[in-house]
Amino acid sequence: MSTSHVPKLGFFGRRKKQIKRWWSKFFVEEAYIPDVIRMTCERYGEQVISAMLAGNAAPASEDLQIVFENKTNREYARAWLSETNSYNSRRDHWISLRDFLLEITVIVLILWEIRSGYRQDVHQSDNFRKQQSVLNNLVKGSDKTVQTLDSMNQNTEVMRDAIQKELVEAQRSAKAAERSSRASEASSKTATDALHISERAYLSCVINVDAPPKVGEKLRFTALITNVGKTVATDVVSVITRIAVESNASESDAR
Repeated sequence: MSTSHVPKLGFFGRRKKQIKRWWSKFFVEEAYIPDVIRMTCERYGEQVISAMLAGNAAPASEDLQIVFENKTNREYARAWLSETNSYNSRRDHWISLRDFLLEITVIVLILWEIRSGYRQDVHQSDNFRKQQSVLNNLVKGSDKTVQTLDSMNQNTEVMRDAIQKELVEAQRSAKAAERSSRASEASSKTATDALHISERAYLSCVINVDAPPKVGEKLRFTALITNVGKTVATDVVSVITRIAVESNASESDAR
């Protein structure tokens, strides 16, 4: 008894056949089905039409009897079942493809997030190293600044001591000069005051009312200013303020 061996496809042949079969699921070839038969099949659905075509008993519905009793109509019904099955298969394939793409997208986003986290860690490490170097430089600079300030402080103390000594000497000499200048200024001021008093200009002012004051009218008067001193009066500025007081008021009250 001889047995025949079925030839097997190679690896690439099987993959090509699988891809071709998978790709063909996305395309549906619509069959020619009369509108009446199509509407009847869509009304009852796949399960009813499949049970009717698989069984031998005639259905009770009149529109289903039209499909069942005619051989051509049964072929149309079988074509409608094949077409509907193809549409359902294509929908399942599209859903599978959508889920696959979503999973790929999620995986890509997760990988991208992992990569971003890794790069962020690298940047943080670089920034930390840079901050450490900057802080070390600041510490070194602070040490140098402290040393410089210490030396400046020592120099300042030395200069302050020298300046204090010079100030003490200067104060002593200034006090001596001040005492001598005060004596000379006192004698000079005494002579100047005596000369100023004897030779200065003296102004005298006499005010005469031109007419008796009346209600509602301005007070009119004449002021006569004369120089009774020994020298000429220069840069004279006279300011006269008038005010009315009672006749029995004293001069001090009026002032």
